Amino acid sequence: MENDRLGQGEFLGLPYWQRDHDGLILTLTTYGRSSTYRPHTHEHPTIFVLIKGAHYDTTARYELLQPPLTGVFHSIAEPHATRVGPDGMLGVNVEMPQAWLKNHELSGTELGGSRLLTSAGSRLSVLRFLASLSQVDPFRKGELATAVVELLAPAVTHRGLTPRGREPSWLCRADEFLQSNSHLAIGLRHVAEEVRVHPVYCARAFRRYRGCTVSERLRQLRIATAGELILGDGATLVEAALRSGFADQAHFSRCASRVLGFSPQVLKNAQKNLIRGP
Repeated sequence: MENDRLGQGEFLGLPYWQRDHDGLILTLTTYGRSSTYRPHTHEHPTIFVLIKGAHYDTTARYELLQPPLTGVFHSIAEPHATRVGPDGMLGVNVEMPQAWLKNHELSGTELGGSRLLTSAGSRLSVLRFLASLSQVDPFRKGELATAVVELLAPAVTHRGLTPRGREPSWLCRADEFLQSNSHLAIGLRHVAEEVRVHPVYCARAFRRYRGCTVSERLRQLRIATAGELILGDGATLVEAALRSGFADQAHFSRCASRVLGFSPQVLKNAQKNLIRGP
């Protein structure tokens, strides 16, 4: 696949603003309706965080539709082409120069190929990243690099990690069931019935291979969905809470504050702060 090489700070869309944050190059970028962009690579490893719109990302290995409020990691060696949906799209390009990677004890050899970052944990990391990016408080801005490292984590391979063994084949189906039905009143019993395993075995597998309980995963998914409704659709906090499966706004606020470390109002404020820029 022939491609163009884009230098630092260069993107094929139109920038709203660009800034250097402790070595990270951050560019809020808009892309025109139904646009197509030629195959290209970037000078540095890059994560594209989609705020709203439809993004079709294509490499020699895959063609995928990126959901809003998720990330796509692009390696420097793998060309990718971009196609934009009919409503255009808005997102943040996060460039990670070698000096920044070194400061965070990462190297190019530990970064895998381009991949979509859509797990529940990745979606929560996107919300933390966008909230930190929009903060005026310099102490809250200090959380931005941490959010980027957390978002990058699924793309990193490290010899020090201990493998957990082969996970059950049904666990991906359980993830999909939770993702599709998180707005409903479901729990462990419903997941176990869907994948036809005993609830105890289901609970143990989630703790072992996902690092959380089914209930915790449901809360994560509901918070991520609510964040997407707030940032992408402009929903009110009440609308976001009810449409994502929370009992009410107070329940949503308590869960979000506990899981994210800040109230949902921060996400609401991020709408205008991101567009306004520094």
